[in-house]
Amino acid sequence: MNSRWRSLAAALLLALAGAAPGAAQQPAPAEVSAQDQIAAWNQTATRAEDVLVQGAASTASLETLRADLAAQRAAALAFQEANTDRGKTLSAQLEALGPPPTDGIAEAEEISARRRDLVRQVTQITVPMLAAQDAYRRADTLIGEIDALIRARLASELVALGPAAINPQHWPKAYMETQGFVARITTEIGNALKNPVRRSYMVRQLPVVVMALLAGLVILVSIRRAALGRIEAGLTQRTALRERVLWVAALNLGRLALPALGAWALIWALKTAAILGLNGQAILRVLPAMAAVMIGGNWLAHSLFSPRLSQVRLVPLSDHQARHASQIVQGLALIWALRIVTDAAVQRGQFSSETAAVLSLVLIGIGAVLLWRLARSLHLVLDAENAQTESVGRSFLAFLRRLVLVVGLVAPLMAAIGYFAFARFLFYPTIQTLALFGMVYVLVVLVNDILGSLLASDDPEQLDLTSEQRILPVLIGLLFALVAMPFFALIWGARVSDLTELWVWANDGVSIGGARFSLRDLAVLVIVFLIGFFITRLLQKMLRTAVLPRTRMDAGGRNAMLSGVGYVGYTLAALAAISATGLNLSSLAIVAGALSVGIGFGLQNIVSNFVSGIILLIERPIKEGDWIEVSGFAGYVRGIRVRSTLIETFDRGAVILPNSDLIAGTVLNWTHSNLVGRVKVPVGVAYGSDPRLVERVLMEIAENHPMALKNPGPSVVFMGFGADSMDFELRAFLRDVNWMLSAQSDMNFEIVRRFKEEGIEIPFAQRDINFRDLKGISNALRDAIHPPKPESGPRTELEP
Repeated sequence: MNSRWRSLAAALLLALAGAAPGAAQQPAPAEVSAQDQIAAWNQTATRAEDVLVQGAASTASLETLRADLAAQRAAALAFQEANTDRGKTLSAQLEALGPPPTDGIAEAEEISARRRDLVRQVTQITVPMLAAQDAYRRADTLIGEIDALIRARLASELVALGPAAINPQHWPKAYMETQGFVARITTEIGNALKNPVRRSYMVRQLPVVVMALLAGLVILVSIRRAALGRIEAGLTQRTALRERVLWVAALNLGRLALPALGAWALIWALKTAAILGLNGQAILRVLPAMAAVMIGGNWLAHSLFSPRLSQVRLVPLSDHQARHASQIVQGLALIWALRIVTDAAVQRGQFSSETAAVLSLVLIGIGAVLLWRLARSLHLVLDAENAQTESVGRSFLAFLRRLVLVVGLVAPLMAAIGYFAFARFLFYPTIQTLALFGMVYVLVVLVNDILGSLLASDDPEQLDLTSEQRILPVLIGLLFALVAMPFFALIWGARVSDLTELWVWANDGVSIGGARFSLRDLAVLVIVFLIGFFITRLLQKMLRTAVLPRTRMDAGGRNAMLSGVGYVGYTLAALAAISATGLNLSSLAIVAGALSVGIGFGLQNIVSNFVSGIILLIERPIKEGDWIEVSGFAGYVRGIRVRSTLIETFDRGAVILPNSDLIAGTVLNWTHSNLVGRVKVPVGVAYGSDPRLVERVLMEIAENHPMALKNPGPSVVFMGFGADSMDFELRAFLRDVNWMLSAQSDMNFEIVRRFKEEGIEIPFAQRDINFRDLKGISNALRDAIHPPKPESGPRTELEP
């Protein structure tokens, strides 16, 4: 627990550790034989087994032993990989010779000698390979046992009940031990001043020490304030987006660099003075960590809340609320720094468990009050962002607020009753988690602003964001989240060896069907496929813009060629990616055979549509831009995809039609070979009209229309004698059938006008109704409205 935060620096090298496993997995030098390697592996494994049986080794010793086993495991895996291909080659050569002859048949001496040599080489490789496999499994098992033992020890430390820090009897002892440690430091300083040898050395170093102290104080007090004040003043005067972003970046850099430079000068002066003894040097060694925590807390407080400059404030709070929240963050940073120096004093001064518990309770109690006040500030942030923050952001802030409240209540209570190890584990990682969340948020906003300003358009009227600008914040946030994950794991108890174990597992991969798949193979697969993908897209763009427009190919043919190039390019990219990883596709033949059964039954429609799409692109019965009628829909073909075809109706609706319907069904394509099409305009005239006059008028209307063709010319057909009219039909071929409805409407308008001029009547249906026996109908209606009254009188037996 005391060194976990210091291990965060080691986690920064995890991203660059890709070469480390590879270096560890290199085959052994030529001068070291396989037998010596195997003997060393067995010796290390036996020593680890003895240590685990005894169970008395310290945690540090177990970590060292675990590192040796991890190196052995990597070496064993490298040995297997280095000799696997050679073994396969020799086995293939041996199989090529065939089995030895039987039944007393003699074999050529050259073949027999070659067979004996191959058998000897295979034996020399097979035996060490089996030993390496056993060493790998043995080391991996022992590593798992060591990890389980270390975790069990950490868990027992967390739940161990120590002295109750709330007991008043422990406080005087804690005060005396703390005062005694400070007194020892003071005594050591006095003894150093009395020692003539050390005094003479300090006198020689005095000018340098004084200059370093003055430089550090000047930087911290004067230069830092002047420089940051000038940057803040310049930031308020900048209105351009790019200038403001650069000034904000300079402000963040100044808040980190200038205090760090001043603190380094002061710490260097203390080290150079050589005035501290062993106890003082123990505190001096943790001063850089304390300074880093304080500088980081000050930077985070000003970056998030910016009490003096509301223009760059990332949290929506008022000036008073922002100043209050900034003080809380700096107070938590101070508690964290005091915890570092307290741990160093407890370890060096060998304080009792009672004193350690009391000191932990004091720091955790003060920190709990600050956490409750921080929860109040988070509540104000939630209220301020009620109408602005997305639901995910509000939920996350609400979760942080509840976490802060729970930790601020539980941690001091657990420290008071004696579970100060669990209280420390709960309290300080919470502070570190909040700090890491804040750092990630500030860096994400800063990087987004920098890249957004670089990608922003110089045109002030161009306000719409491009697709890159919209997706960029998501990618940056995801990248920072991935980088922060190892740090979160280390904060909450993970060891560096756990992270390296995860990296080794990802790098070594797993064996499936005789082939090994690793993270490196996956990365190569993705990179090679992406390269092929972008090359294909670039080739399509070049064809679309530079090559195909210069040909006589129509739009449908160009789209079909572009789609074909895309299919071929993507397939080649996939094959190249698989080949680059060295995957043996023959080992997947059984899996592919099983999948083919599922494809045949469950995916037959998809396969049918895919094949139909290929046929449409090659045969081209329809193409993009055609006007077709199919399955009760009419419209233009807007795209032929792998599975379906997109049809845009005349009502601007989109119809997604499976490709198999276009191949197996009946399709009317108005524009298959050319745009010429015929329009039919039916019209009826009253009986008594001159049919030849009607024919002449209709012919003139068709011949005068600008879309009608002269050859073949229009025609008028006398369709027959209807119930109310003589029926004619005007037929004309149009230059562009897409204008059929417009041409038909124009001709109808012209027919009405010309018929009116020529006195030709367009009849409409008329119906005459003749009534017979009107008197009887009238009497029936009267009786229905006023029925007659029945006659009164005595009834006879014959009456009903």
